[in-house]
Amino acid sequence: MTESQRLLTAATALLLLCVASHVPRLAARFGRRAWLMAGLGALLPLLDLPLFYFRAQDRIEFLTLDPLLSAPLPALGAILAWAGAIGLWSGWRAAREQALSLGTGLALHLALAALTPSGVAWLSPLSAGRWAWPLFPSANWPLALLTAALLMVMELWPARTRLLGILGGSALTLYLLLVLGGRFWAAAACAPATDGAGLASRVEIEPTAPWPTPWLLVRSADEGYRAVLAGLNGSCRTVEPIAAWNDQPRLLWLLGDPVAQRVYLRLFRYPVARVSTASSQITLVVQELRDVIAAEPGPTFVLRTDLGGRDLLYQLQRFE
Repeated sequence: MTESQRLLTAATALLLLCVASHVPRLAARFGRRAWLMAGLGALLPLLDLPLFYFRAQDRIEFLTLDPLLSAPLPALGAILAWAGAIGLWSGWRAAREQALSLGTGLALHLALAALTPSGVAWLSPLSAGRWAWPLFPSANWPLALLTAALLMVMELWPARTRLLGILGGSALTLYLLLVLGGRFWAAAACAPATDGAGLASRVEIEPTAPWPTPWLLVRSADEGYRAVLAGLNGSCRTVEPIAAWNDQPRLLWLLGDPVAQRVYLRLFRYPVARVSTASSQITLVVQELRDVIAAEPGPTFVLRTDLGGRDLLYQLQRFE
């Protein structure tokens, strides 16, 4: 997850906490300190950014480092350590309240991160695997925009807080129903086109547009990726199979490079690698499958080297 995505996720969590603090029952039940600590908990994963800046030697290492406070287990350990210190200083009741508030903010941040394609490394540092349920294909900006507008209206018309909350929740529910409905409709309409021998699994990916325009992806163990473009109107268009890798020895050697492996496995969800040779130079290009299919510019990793494997040059493009 890039810096802009992390900041957007944290801002969305803070906006949701601000909206919740305007609900009379919640505002009466929890004091100002509880809301403040919940906000700090939502910001806790952002501490990874300065830590990564100090640890990373270059941009590639910055993006591929194992998460620290943006992973549940280390963040929970940090919260428990803070609660232990507060318990020894101010008593265990205050420690419990602060731990619950910090944990609530952290859980909200992680839940929002799990709704983006980047996902969350739930078991880090035990496992580097990420799990995601991308309801918001373009990170969290649709939810952030809706929440910011709702908060502004609540400030202007505080007497209508309940009605505005119902309207905002209805708008968000409608958006999620459109996303989920588009997925299920596309999967049902395009099921005949995805059936075939040798298909290993059915996976969904989303283009970067916030509106639900799903790609129904079928991954084959034999030929790499086979994709079907499924429209919300039930239209299906089969895309030519795309090889996830090439069996040329020089490509396999390039993917054996530790930097290339780290980028290939951690920065891309469905990577497609291509290799080309011009004069005495080998170029490896890795992109997301959806960008290759849609022929759109997206995050790209480029590795250039000579035929002898010397003078390696790594480039990251559009990893803002």
